[in-house]
Order: sequence, then structure tokens, then C-alpha cells
Amino acid sequence: MAQLAKSNVFSSLNFGSVDDMNFALVELGDHIKQNGEEPGDELVNPDKYEEIDSTLVKLLRDKMQQALDRPALTEQKPEAALTEQSPQVLATNEEYNRDRLSGLTNVLTQLGFEIGMMVGTALSEEKWDAIEEAYEQNDQRRLTEFVKSHQTEFESVEVMLASLDSKRASRRAGTLGKLNELGDLGNLRDRRTKVLTR
Repeated sequence: MAQLAKSNVFSSLNFGSVDDMNFALVELGDHIKQNGEEPGDELVNPDKYEEIDSTLVKLLRDKMQQALDRPALTEQKPEAALTEQSPQVLATNEEYNRDRLSGLTNVLTQLGFEIGMMVGTALSEEKWDAIEEAYEQNDQRRLTEFVKSHQTEFESVEVMLASLDSKRASRRAGTLGKLNELGDLGNLRDRRTKVLTR
């Protein structure tokens, strides 16, 4: 039994779309149920399958041909026939649509969950990045203040040392002059010479 892609089959059966063919498969499954047989999942939930068995294609084609070949009921008014058949068709379509809606709801719920996780992660990352940036800016500010305060202290010590060097140089010059004056023994030499030459 060959499997055929529904996208390649629906137009050959004169359906407008794959969805239209799926509706017909559901109705075929209902017809099989009415005959006391159990239809396969391909007829109960056709939207779950992208492929269709070739025997189902033949069976669907035969049922459609039987419907075309069936003589019109002259004793029934068209409105009466429509009213009589509509509930079953509508019930089938409602069941099929309910299943499709349930699947769509599941997909949207999962999609919402994934998007919510992404948004939550992005907000969390953004918050932590802002906190990290604030800490970095605070650290930079504190480091700048620390460097500036110690630079000022360094400059004041530099000025103080320059002043001390100036005072020391001045004092040493004065002390050296006094020591030279005290150490000048020229007067004593003259006196010694005078005494020794008398």
C-alpha cells in the first residue's frame, strides 16, 4: 500500500484544498461507522497526517462517484433533504473543528510559553546588566575619588619637602659661614708670630 502526499492528491479528486479532502475523509469515516465497522485514525483525525494511503484514495474516489451516480430524490424537497442531512454533516464538522481548535490551542499555548520564557529571560538579563553597569560606574567613581585625594596628598607632601629643602639649604649656608668664621685662625697666627719674634 503506497503512501501519497495529500498535497499531490487533493486536486486530482476535485477538492479545493487538503482541508476539503480531510472533511470528506471524516465523512467517509462516519459512513464506515454507520455500517458497523471501525474506521482507522486516518479517517477520524485526518489533519494529523500529511500522507494518505492509496487504498483510501481509491475508496474515497469510489464513494464520491457513487454520490454522483445516485439518482436525485424526486419525492423530497431540496430543503427537506438538506435539513435532514445537515445535522450529521454539521456534527462531523463541529467535531473535526473542535479537534483542530484543540490542536491550535495547544500550539498557541506552547508558543506563548516559549515567548514568555524568552521575554522573562531578556528582562532578567537586562536588569542584571543594569545592576552590573551601576556597580562598575560606582567603582570607577570611587577609584577616581581615591586617586584624586591621594594625588592631592602627594602634591601637598611634595610642596612640604621642597620647603624643607629650601630651609635646610638656607640654614646650612648660614651654619657654614659661622663655622668658617669660627675656624678662621689667622688672628691667632699673627699673635703667635708676634710673640715668637720679640
